[in-house]
Amino acid sequence: MSAGREGTQASGGGLGVTDAGRLAAFSDGVFAIVITLLVLDLRVPEFHEGGLAEGLLGEGPAYLAFVVSFIYVGVLWLNHHAVLQLVRGTTAAFSSINLGILFGVVIIPFPTAVLASALADGNTDDLRVAVVLYAFAAALMSAPWWVLFAYVRRHPELRADSVDQEQVRVQEARPIVGLVLYGLTGVLGWLVTPLLGLIGVVVMIIFHGATSQGLRHGDGLFGSLMGGAVLDAERIDGYLYEEAGEYLGTGLGMRTRGVVGVFNIAVVPGARGRGLGRAITEKVLREGVAAGADAAYLQTSALGRPLYESMGFRLLENWTAFHA
Repeated sequence: MSAGREGTQASGGGLGVTDAGRLAAFSDGVFAIVITLLVLDLRVPEFHEGGLAEGLLGEGPAYLAFVVSFIYVGVLWLNHHAVLQLVRGTTAAFSSINLGILFGVVIIPFPTAVLASALADGNTDDLRVAVVLYAFAAALMSAPWWVLFAYVRRHPELRADSVDQEQVRVQEARPIVGLVLYGLTGVLGWLVTPLLGLIGVVVMIIFHGATSQGLRHGDGLFGSLMGGAVLDAERIDGYLYEEAGEYLGTGLGMRTRGVVGVFNIAVVPGARGRGLGRAITEKVLREGVAAGADAAYLQTSALGRPLYESMGFRLLENWTAFHA
């Protein structure tokens, strides 16, 4: 973040980067108002003498909707705070995109009230509509986050000094995941059961909360393809090259019948040209040989072919890849 006063010009080429203090203060104010408005949906139940406990239990759905939305707004605020750490200031375009994010935040009390009403007084059809509305509002909110990360990626001069391009790039996956899965949650809530849609909303809130400080370099595509059951397999080993607390490269070794396959050798753009790809590949090969392999194979692009040929690999066949 810039230390200058609001309105002072920071070095940023033609972007006109200014201090983000007012933007952060205004945004925090909006979050505070929204999270306070949620409580308006809570009411003291009507009850007869001796029936207060039953009345309070009857308001349980409203309490549930309040808790879920309170946590959701809190998670959004944590994410917003984290994204401001990626930049050293704001621009007119950045501030405009931020307004889109805040628009998504301020509409949360409405689907929350609808969901609470459907849980308390509606039937299955009403609950189905309420869950779809909530999921749609959440999916709509993911869109400006995607635009914001893409904007920062396209304007590296806006980044904070301690933030590199790869760190920004990997964050774009999070709103895309939100957009797709919230949409899927709404579809499941409508076509299958509202309960499934409601569970999906809660799971997505947990996901955004767990990643509120952003994905690390090694958590992008590598993390999604090489986690969980893949790395738990007996003959598969994953490798991360770490330097000064940052993940700079990845690799995967897969052993089958005396042969080790080398996959996912990748190095972040800022660390290329330093021999990290070779070092990771050699590590995979060494451990494969130690485990009993006497041959190795891999697939590479024309860019990586000279490296692997210098290590003793030879071309067996050419593959053609299609993309759309």
